[in-house]
Amino acid sequence: MLRFGQFELDSDSAELLRHGERIALSPRPFKVLALLVQKDGDEALPALREVEARMPTRRRHVARYGDADDALEQLEGVVADGFSCYPALERDPWLDPLRPKPRFAELQERCASRHAASLRAFEELNGRAVLT
Repeated sequence: MLRFGQFELDSDSAELLRHGERIALSPRPFKVLALLVQKDGDEALPALREVEARMPTRRRHVARYGDADDALEQLEGVVADGFSCYPALERDPWLDPLRPKPRFAELQERCASRHAASLRAFEELNGRAVLT
């Protein structure tokens, strides 16, 4: 069990706890968090680079300058891993080459649904109080 701030990370049970309450994370975000928390010193920078390589911003570059199908596949993976910032998909002009594709419309629908669920959970858990 690793403790940092108000959090506890249990790699054996793949659980993240805050003040003893379980926080739901998809498997890949949990692995990334565990990787970062467990790294120290010289190991931290390569771990951060690995995380950065998987960030959604990379997919927009592939969409704009590269292969739209590859970008869609990568974006689908990011959404499957928990990315739910629907406004980013909706407004980013670099994703325009993907908009005519039915797969992108389906991806936007999945992301919008998750985004709405995230907003509801934020409000239900009184997230605004944490931010103020």
